[in-house]
Amino acid sequence: MPDPRTQIVADGYVAMGEAFAAWREEIVGARVLVVGCGGGTPETRRLVERFALTGVDISPRQVERAPETPATFQWVPAQA
Repeated sequence: MPDPRTQIVADGYVAMGEAFAAWREEIVGARVLVVGCGGGTPETRRLVERFALTGVDISPRQVERAPETPATFQWVPAQA
């Protein structure tokens, strides 16, 4: 039997996704915090085209792996 909390989280993500999809085209240049960014992903690279991102990851090694990115993306190691 699945944990009912899993469905609550899934429903929350669906609701957030629907809201974001409704207004994402209207927002350009907003500041966005990406928590747990790792070394960057294709999605991160797409977001940096439209937003000023700050990526935070607890692993300094992951932040070191971050690719060269435009000035609109700042990589920050998190403090444990």
